[in-house]
Amino acid sequence: MHPVILQPGAPIPQFAWMDKPSIMITDIPSGLEYLVDIDFVRIRQLVEVEINTSLFIPNRYAVKNRKGEQIYITTEQPNTLRSANTGATRGFKFDMYDKSSRLAFRIERPDQDDSCSLCSCCSALSSTNRVKCIVESPVGTLAGVLFYETCSTSLGIRDGDGNQAL
Repeated sequence: MHPVILQPGAPIPQFAWMDKPSIMITDIPSGLEYLVDIDFVRIRQLVEVEINTSLFIPNRYAVKNRKGEQIYITTEQPNTLRSANTGATRGFKFDMYDKSSRLAFRIERPDQDDSCSLCSCCSALSSTNRVKCIVESPVGTLAGVLFYETCSTSLGIRDGDGNQAL
């Protein structure tokens, strides 16, 4: 099922999509070829008008390269029953779509166990709190694992065999 990218009647946003690399790389899963020659990505939440209700509205994100060209678009697919209560420790699933609305890969994080009852963000105060996200490409096939420390802007990337990739 594809996410709704535009509501009917909404103005079409003016942005440029990154072109698919012309070089065919055989050992890269389909959909990840866009990431081969780039050293920087910016993930920006697409801000939408929200009415203050108890309904959960999924967050939408655009993934862009250094030139501002869009590479992927995604909508967060959290466990809505836990999202409101778990805050930063909530699990999520991002299905990343390319410019032809093709599912390129999935990033998924299970709900994190947070034993702190004072607030959901106190786990971020621990410098040893590593968060693990699983990357599947194609969906259902492990392509790699992302590790990051809470309150950090950098990622550690490992391939499907667990070897350090970046």
